[in-house]
Amino acid sequence: MKKDQRQTWPNVLRFLLFQVGILYTAIPFAQTPLSFNHLSRSDGLSNPFNSYIYQDSRGFVWISSVDGLNRFDGENIKVYRPDPTSEYALSGNIISSNFFEDKHGNLWFTSYGALHVYYRVRDHFESIQLTNTSGEYLTEDYHAFHYSSDGTIWVRTGLGNNGIVHRYNTTDRSDEIVSPIDGQRNYLVISSKGEERYLLSSMLGKPGIELIDLQDSIREVQHFLEGSPGRGSSLKTYNTYPLSSDTIFIGTEKGFAIFSYERRHLDLYPVYKKQELGAVWSVFPLDKTNVLVSTENLGILLFDLISREFTMQYAPIPDDEFSLRSADIREIYVDQSKTLWASIWGKGVEYASFNKNNFPLVSFDQFGSQVEMREIFQRNDHEVWCNLVSDGVAILDSSGAINRHFRAPRLSSYSGGRIENLLLDRSDRLWMLVSYENNTKRVLFSQKKEEMHWNEVALMPDAVSSVSTPLYQLSDDRILFCSGRGIWEILSNGDGISIIPCPELVNYQDLPFYKIYEDRLGQVYFTANYDRVLIFRLEQDKLSYRQNLTEIGDVKGFCEGVQDSVLWLATSSGLFQVNKFNFKYDLLSSKNSELTNESILAVLEDKEENLWLKTQNELWKYHPGKNEIRKYQLSNGIQENLTTRIPVLHSSWGEFWLGGPRGLTIFRPEKIHDFPVQATVQITNILSNGEKLMTDTFVGELERLVLPYSDNTLSFDFVSCEYSDPSSIRFRYRMQHFDQTWVDGGNLGFARYANLPAGRFVFEVQVANADGIWSERSKMLALQILPPWYQTWWARSLFILFGFLLLFIFYRWRTSVHRRKLQIQEIELDRERKLNERLRQVDQLKDQFLANTSHELRTPLIGIIGLAESLRDGATGALPETTKQNLDLITASGKRLSHLIDDVLDFSRIRNSDLELDKTLIDLFSVADLVCTLLKPSIRLKNVTLINAVPTDLPLVLADENRLQQILFNLLGNAIKFTDSGKIEVTAVKSEESISVSVSDTGIGIAKDKLEQIFIGFEQADGSSRRQYGGAGLGLTITKQLVELHGGEIEVQSEPGEGSVFTFTLPNTTTLEVSGPAASASQKNIRDFNLMETVEEKYDAAPDHPVRSVGRILVVDDELV
Repeated sequence: MKKDQRQTWPNVLRFLLFQVGILYTAIPFAQTPLSFNHLSRSDGLSNPFNSYIYQDSRGFVWISSVDGLNRFDGENIKVYRPDPTSEYALSGNIISSNFFEDKHGNLWFTSYGALHVYYRVRDHFESIQLTNTSGEYLTEDYHAFHYSSDGTIWVRTGLGNNGIVHRYNTTDRSDEIVSPIDGQRNYLVISSKGEERYLLSSMLGKPGIELIDLQDSIREVQHFLEGSPGRGSSLKTYNTYPLSSDTIFIGTEKGFAIFSYERRHLDLYPVYKKQELGAVWSVFPLDKTNVLVSTENLGILLFDLISREFTMQYAPIPDDEFSLRSADIREIYVDQSKTLWASIWGKGVEYASFNKNNFPLVSFDQFGSQVEMREIFQRNDHEVWCNLVSDGVAILDSSGAINRHFRAPRLSSYSGGRIENLLLDRSDRLWMLVSYENNTKRVLFSQKKEEMHWNEVALMPDAVSSVSTPLYQLSDDRILFCSGRGIWEILSNGDGISIIPCPELVNYQDLPFYKIYEDRLGQVYFTANYDRVLIFRLEQDKLSYRQNLTEIGDVKGFCEGVQDSVLWLATSSGLFQVNKFNFKYDLLSSKNSELTNESILAVLEDKEENLWLKTQNELWKYHPGKNEIRKYQLSNGIQENLTTRIPVLHSSWGEFWLGGPRGLTIFRPEKIHDFPVQATVQITNILSNGEKLMTDTFVGELERLVLPYSDNTLSFDFVSCEYSDPSSIRFRYRMQHFDQTWVDGGNLGFARYANLPAGRFVFEVQVANADGIWSERSKMLALQILPPWYQTWWARSLFILFGFLLLFIFYRWRTSVHRRKLQIQEIELDRERKLNERLRQVDQLKDQFLANTSHELRTPLIGIIGLAESLRDGATGALPETTKQNLDLITASGKRLSHLIDDVLDFSRIRNSDLELDKTLIDLFSVADLVCTLLKPSIRLKNVTLINAVPTDLPLVLADENRLQQILFNLLGNAIKFTDSGKIEVTAVKSEESISVSVSDTGIGIAKDKLEQIFIGFEQADGSSRRQYGGAGLGLTITKQLVELHGGEIEVQSEPGEGSVFTFTLPNTTTLEVSGPAASASQKNIRDFNLMETVEEKYDAAPDHPVRSVGRILVVDDELV
C-alpha cells in the first residue's frame, strides 16, 4: 500500500545529522596509496549528501541521497525520484537505509516513509507500508538494517527514540513486530551457531548503545565513558559493528573504540600521530587483522587489530587531484572488486581501487611543491643521495625518509650556489660541481671519505660553456663530463686538480655533448648534438673510436639488458635496441604500435626482463620477448615530468627510484601485478533505427529479444562496472552468425549494426580491465530478426500457390497458343502442300514442255542444219560465195542452238534425277584422244596447241562413256573458248583410290572471288563474257553434277591472265569389283559426232575444207523437215 508522505525540513535536517551505516566484506589489504575518482552533482549525482553505498550482483553501484536514488555504472548515473504520475516510482526521495539483494536480484531498502523493493527485470519499484499493533500505517522514519537468508528483512520504524523493530517476510509479505527500540543505527548480532542473538543500536542524541537480547527479551543501555571507566562524561556513539558476539566496533564522537560485551570493557583510540580523529562515522573490517575507519578530521585510517594501532592514512593531499577532497568521511564501503567507496558529507562520493597499481610517492614538501632533481645514487646499503640542485642534497634511508640534508657551500667571492652535478667515485670520494653568479662561475669541490667538509679543488675554465650531465667515472678511474663544447676530463696530479679536454676526443670539441655511459664490455657511449651517439672502446686506458650511431634522437638514458648483447636507449624518438657486438639498432615502435615514438625519459629493466619506460605522463611496462605493454597513468600515482631528463636508480635491494617534480616514486617491480578481478559488462540501452527500444523487460536483464524486420538497424550501449580505472578499460563485441571475428570497440561502449538480415543472432560483448585481462564471461543477448512479411512462411506459401496458379494459367495459355499455332501450322502446311503440289505439277508441266519443245525444236533444227550443209556442199549445184557464207552461218547457228537445247535437256534431267549412268570399263586415254580429235577443228583459227597427255598405262575407269566424253567436251570446249594462244593439255594421275583428270589452259583465267560462281547454273565468271563468248552458263554446272554422279569431285585453280586448271576425280577400278567388256567403244572408232555439238565451232569453212565421205542417212519423221 502506498500513502502520501509529508516531510518537513526538521525531519530532513535530523536525517542529515545521524544517517550513518556500514556493510562488511572482507578483503586483503595492500599498503599502497590510493588514487581516488570523484562523483558530484556535476557528474550527475542527484545530491551530495550520501549515506549508503552498495554494489549489486550485476556490478551497478547504488548510492542513496536525500533527493532520490542513484545508480552508477562506471560511466553514467541514473537517478530515480518520486513520480506522482507513476505507480511504479519511488514514494519518497530520502533514502534512509542500505540495500539488500534477494535471490531474484531484487533490491530491498527503505525511504523515509516506506519500505521499497526494486524489481530489476521491470526496472520499477513497489512501495510497502508497515502497520503498528493497532493496524495503523506507519509513515515516518523507516530504516532497514538486516536481511536474513530466509528472506526476512529487519526494519526499524518510528520517530526519535520511540522506535519499533519489524521482521518482514519478503516471500509471503507477512509482518512481525519484534520489539520497541530507542536507537536509530541498528545491527543484528548473529551467534556462532547462526542464531539471531542481539540487536545493537546507536541512540539519537544520547550517550552509549542499546543492546536487546532477542532470546531473553532483555533491553539494556550500555554507557561508555571517555577515558577510564568511571571518569569523565559518557560518549555518544554514531555507529556500531559487531565483529563477533563478544567484540563490537564502535564509532564514537571521540574516535574509534572496541568493546568487549562479555567483559564490558571499552578501548578507545582517539588519535593518530598526535592528531585527533574526531567523530568516527563508519567502520569497515577488511580482514582478520585490519579495519578501515572513517573519521571527521583525518580521512580514512587503517587500524591493525594485532598491534592495536593505526598504520595507514588516506587523507587529502594539496594539489593532488587523485586524493580525497575532504578529511571528513561519513560512509565507507568496499565492493566485490575491492574498490573503496567513501561518502564525503555535502561533497559527494569518492572511490578508489585497492587492486589498482598505485605507485607510492615520497614527497619533499619541506622544499616546496616542486623540486628539481638531477642525480640519484646509492652510497651504501642504507643511503641514497638525491641532488635537488637549488635545494641542496637530501640523504635518504632505504624507505625514502630524509635523514640528512645540506646545501651548496658558500663562498665569499661568489654569490648564490646551485649543485649542478654530484659524483661518488670508486674510492668513496665525493665530487660536487656548484654554479655561482647566475651560472657564470662553476667551482668543483671534493670530499674524501674521512673528511667532514668540502674542499674547493678547481674552477671550471671559461671554455666549458655549460655542464649538461652528471660527472662520470670510467672503468680506468678517469672522471669525465659533457659540456656544450666537447668532453672534458678532471685530471688529478701531484700539484692538484686540472680540467682539460679529453685527449681522445679533441677532434669533437666543437660538438655539444650531453651524456656518457660505459657498458660491461668496456665500450663508452657519448651522446652528441641531440642526434647521434659516438662509441669508443676503452683499452689499455685509451679510448679508440668504434662506431657512430646517427638519426637516433636525443638520448635520455641507457640500460644494459640481461642479455650481454643488448643495450637499451631511451631517446626523444622512442626506445632503441642496440646490439653491442655489431652496433645494429632498431626502433621498437616498429614492432608494437602501442610503443609510440613518444619521448622516453628513462629506461630500467627488472629481473623478469620487463622494461620500465618513463614518459612525460606515463610509466610503461614492456616485455620485448612477449611484445606486451602495460601503461600506468597519472591516476596510478605516476608523476608528470616536465623536464627532458629524470634521474633513476635501481637499488641494490631491488627497488626502482624515479625522480620527479613532486619527489620520488619508489616501488618494487615484482609487486606490480595485473588487476586480478575481471570486469563485468552490462547492456544499458538499445536503439532501434535511432530511437530507444521500448521493452517490457529492462534491457540489462534481457536474455532474448524478438524484433520485426523493420527494426533491423540496432545500436547497443554497454558499460563496464569496473571502477578501478574506467578510462583504461576496453571492449570487444561481435554478432554471432554475422561477424566473423571480434570487433575492437576501444573504450567507447557502443556498437551499431545496420540492416541486419532476418535470422537468429547472438550479440556478445566482453570487457578487459585496466590491465588488459578479458572477462571470461560475456554479456550475451539472443536476437531474432523476424523476416519481412514477404519472407514469412504464409507469404511464401501464398507466393508458391500464386506461382503455381501463374504457372497453370501460363500453361493453359501456352497450350492454347500452341494449339492455335498447330492449327495455323496445319493450315499453312496444307496450303504449302497444295502449293507444292501445284508447283510440282507446274514444274512437271514445264519439264514436259521443255522436253517436248526441245524435241520439237531439235527435229526441224537438225533438218535445217542438214539442208544447209547439203546446199553448202553443192547438192543443188555451185553457189555464189556469199550464199556459201550465209549457209555456213546458218549451219553454225543451228549447231549452237542444238547444243543449248541439249544442255537444257541434260540440266532438267539431272535436276529431276532422271539421268542414269551406264557405267562400263573405259580407257581414259582413248576417250581423251577422241574428244581432242573431235575438237581440233575448233582451234584451226587460233594459235593454240591441244595436247592429250593422259598416260596410256592407266587402269580402266568405271564410268558412263558418253557422259565422260561430255565432261571432257565441256572442259576442253571452255578452255578453247577462252584461250587465244598457248596450249591446252589433258593429264591424268593415279592415286590409291581415284584417278585425277586435269584440263589446263593458258587462257584468260578466272578471278579468285568468282571461282565459286562458275559452277552455279546460268552464271559465268564474267557477265560480259556471255556476250563475247556466248553460252547459257550451264556447261560447268552440268559438268560438276556429272562428276558427282560418278562419285568424284571437281575443283579449279586459276589466276587471271595465267590460265586455269580444272581437275576432277574418278573412282579407281583397282578398288572396285569390275565386270563387263575390257574396252570402250572409243577404242574401236571415233564416230559419235553428236557430242561435238557441245563445243561451239566458230571457224569459217575454207574452200579447201575436206568434204565428208559420201554416206546415206535414213531419217524417219512425220515432219516435212
